[in-house]
Amino acid sequence: MTPSVCSRRLSVPIFIAFMGVFLVAGCDSGDAKDQPVILDRSAAEQEYRRTAETLTLPAGATFPGALPKAEAELMYEPGYATSIAENFWICAWGKEWLARRENDRPAAQAALDRLGEAPRTAFLSKHLDAAGRRLFAGHLAKARAGDPIGFRQYVDANCTA
Repeated sequence: MTPSVCSRRLSVPIFIAFMGVFLVAGCDSGDAKDQPVILDRSAAEQEYRRTAETLTLPAGATFPGALPKAEAELMYEPGYATSIAENFWICAWGKEWLARRENDRPAAQAALDRLGEAPRTAFLSKHLDAAGRRLFAGHLAKARAGDPIGFRQYVDANCTA
């Protein structure tokens, strides 16, 4: 045999063995923990309530009793309801800071301190993209310098009345 024929004959079994290992390695174990999780409305509501219970709102503010109503039956990704609750929390403290910044400096500073915690929320740290995180950081920096424009825009765009 010539070397070229011999090398082709060896290559085919090696290729088949490689593909067998590749295919087996790509097989799913079937474990539920490896599968994506989708939440129904009830499970999402539970996630929302659990998150809301961990967040302190300004005096007089209360979380909505439930997730926003949907026109159709929806399924939810884990973290969606957490993001809704955390965004409501950010909105509440943003509104508080805007309302207090000129007439109650201690309350305004307390609100700004709470807003300073927002980058550690799952909403900002995991669920919002890098551009959104940079935008929020810019709003926070402006607020710390006394400029309300960033949080006024955030509240107008992201917070219900």
